[in-house]
Amino acid sequence: MRAPKFLAAGIALSAALVGSAVVGQADPAQAAYPTQNFQVNGLYNLPDNGSTDGTITWYNRTANVKGAVWSSYTAGSVTVHFDAFAGSNLIDPQTRTYGGGPLNGYMPFNFPIGDSDLPGGINRIRITVCADGVCGKQANYSK
Repeated sequence: MRAPKFLAAGIALSAALVGSAVVGQADPAQAAYPTQNFQVNGLYNLPDNGSTDGTITWYNRTANVKGAVWSSYTAGSVTVHFDAFAGSNLIDPQTRTYGGGPLNGYMPFNFPIGDSDLPGGINRIRITVCADGVCGKQANYSK
């Protein structure tokens, strides 16, 4: 009559092991995508000439850019150029502009960039800040 006790113990142990394996598994739907923070200033790398900051979230073929365009005491209209590349090929140029509001203000943004149908997708985003038509140094962020 020992067999039923061993069988019951074996079933309980198996259930405990399977339960712990399932609890320890990561859900692929909740997998984190890589992110990268950015901060780019305008002419002479001075925030007084406009700036932008935020986060790039890299997906398989595209990315999402979230942050803000900042105008300062001396900058009037500030335009930020976001250029998405696959290698050296420009895929998706976009701009975000803060203008017409008070100096020392900001405009938030949150947008996708890239081409979801492009095999391999984008691997670099170039960011350039221009204030009143004068641009600062370009900054590159790569996957």
